[in-house]
Amino acid sequence: MTEKMIMLNISKSDCRNAFGFPKEQKFFGILREFLWKLGFEEEDISVSGHGRPWKEGEPISDKENSIKKYVNKIDNFRNKNYSVDIIYFDKEVVLIINSKTNKQQVISKALDEFIDWEHTK
Repeated sequence: MTEKMIMLNISKSDCRNAFGFPKEQKFFGILREFLWKLGFEEEDISVSGHGRPWKEGEPISDKENSIKKYVNKIDNFRNKNYSVDIIYFDKEVVLIINSKTNKQQVISKALDEFIDWEHTK
């Protein structure tokens, strides 16, 4: 079963989508799965290792860093279709997805299975 999160807020335009989520540990796993659904390579160590301790030449740990340590931090991932920024605040994580063309339906479809719609207001 896929982990789910509530969505705190959303902002959309043709080539930019922003989503706010509570800062919860499960965000790391959800983010990695979401990026893979958008076509980021699972073998990309920066995507696969995001939120996990790893060093060059060593395997990625299954253990995750505490998301509480990620405060006022911005991470960015890019592929041929998207530029994704993740901004970690004290109690919220904002996911911003930019694309050169309108990809709202693709992004919404990829994100849909991770949203707890029953508790999202």
